[in-house]
Amino acid sequence: MASMVAINACGEQGPPYPSPEPSLSSAVCDDLIGEGLPQAADPNGVLIGNGDTFFMGGRGRQWGENVTQYDGAFHMKVGIYTFDTRRPTVSVGRTDGVSTGMAEFTRDEMERHPGPIPVLLTFPTEGCWKVEAKGTNGFASIEVHILGALQR
Repeated sequence: MASMVAINACGEQGPPYPSPEPSLSSAVCDDLIGEGLPQAADPNGVLIGNGDTFFMGGRGRQWGENVTQYDGAFHMKVGIYTFDTRRPTVSVGRTDGVSTGMAEFTRDEMERHPGPIPVLLTFPTEGCWKVEAKGTNGFASIEVHILGALQR
């Protein structure tokens, strides 16, 4: 004896695979610079991270505020503070995993260890981007919302 069961679901059904265009909603991308360790030189400045590696930001601001667009891509400078004698490794990837960006250190960065290191980040598309810095015994991570930065 064979049984047959039919299941009928109501409601909107999405595609069986992720959409090629990610949601660019700011609610999904939290690039607000929140609480962190206070920076001595700046009363609103905070260090985001742990161990020997930190991003430097201004409390209450957004990481994407400093994004500019030129040469067909989006660019931003950010400071990383390290307590290590080596520079951290930095990765830049869109949060949906579709694209990667680039991080470039300045030429004089070798003279800044330990201390603040300026880094130029390049994002090839709009979207929400995760930037991670890994030191010898520390880690820092931020999100940068590119579309939100251009609409501010």
